[in-house]
Amino acid sequence: MGQYRRLSDSLVQWHNDKGEPTGAIKMQFRHRGKRISRTTGERDLERAKVVMDRVRQEIDIEIDSPPTTVSTVHPIRLSEATQEYYDLKWKGLAHGEDSLIKLRVIIDALGDPPCNTITTTTVRRLRNILLSQNIGTATKKHHRADATVNRYVTALRTIILDQHKQGNLTKLPDWEMVSEKQYRRDRLVTDEELAAMIDFTQIPVLKYGQRGGETVVLTDKMTGAPLVNEEATQKRRLVGDLLMVLRKTGMRLGEACAITYGRHINLTRRTIMISADIAKGKSIRTLPMTPTVHTLLRDLSPAPDSRAFPLSNDYVGKVWKKGRRHLGITDKHFVVHAIRHTVATRLLEDGVPVAKVQALLGHEDISTTMIYTHLVPIDLADELERI
Repeated sequence: MGQYRRLSDSLVQWHNDKGEPTGAIKMQFRHRGKRISRTTGERDLERAKVVMDRVRQEIDIEIDSPPTTVSTVHPIRLSEATQEYYDLKWKGLAHGEDSLIKLRVIIDALGDPPCNTITTTTVRRLRNILLSQNIGTATKKHHRADATVNRYVTALRTIILDQHKQGNLTKLPDWEMVSEKQYRRDRLVTDEELAAMIDFTQIPVLKYGQRGGETVVLTDKMTGAPLVNEEATQKRRLVGDLLMVLRKTGMRLGEACAITYGRHINLTRRTIMISADIAKGKSIRTLPMTPTVHTLLRDLSPAPDSRAFPLSNDYVGKVWKKGRRHLGITDKHFVVHAIRHTVATRLLEDGVPVAKVQALLGHEDISTTMIYTHLVPIDLADELERI
């Protein structure tokens, strides 16, 4: 039979009869008079510790920041609180604009309730609404994943915590984050796979049309040669350049799609500035430009203030999926973000200190970078021999 095994003083995880860990890690602890016993939603120990620390912080906020006055006559509505927070802290920031969009969806879903009426039940209802909404088409339905819904709930939590600090509500709801199916960080992109994917992006995109109710490749009437969609071909070839930049910098896809000449790209100093307007959270940093990246960005014929890669994350993702099918790769963990995992792992394998890798990747918490260390085989025999 299986059993819970203790991973630390406050964290346990279920192990099956073979001794293998299964399911998410559970936290069990008391903090300032409150007893907590629930899942962290994480399978990784370091990430579970982060969740547990966040829960402790929320308890501290609830106890140490009691509201001085609670408005019962004119309670502030979620839309007002959102606009207030946006104007003060989010305006002009990429992640702030994204959070604002998410909160507008939440406001529509909940009917713009007063902040002091948002309870655990409200959060559960919101999660059910977001999961059930069809964000695709009538013929091709698509629903949000748990990971996406968690990001919506996180945006709401930011506003509610701010209102609590201001004294506009007395009790915080339980946010109950659902376990996310994380992309495996041990799925790396080999040099051969990346080269094959870049080769795929260089294949001309053909023109298609309807003939006899079927979709067919259009051909030249004189020669019979397939017609090439030049605009689509150039756009897809740009994805190949983007993939190489990701491999040589470790940038996030969203950051790479947003960098502009002048503001972010400095060809003279050979640096790329990931500033607050495009960075995720607080991951502001300056990246060195390798010779490969410098040549590539220089040859794109830059115009002042123009984006190096005027592409959307969705478009790049679609090209990547087509390339994956073209190459016959069935592993669903073979995603664009795996390039970033590859950069982190390769740097650690080459002996680059964890702190430097953290700075390069823009991880706010070094524990995120530490996740990659278990992928790097370390031979300590010589070091042990010396002591």
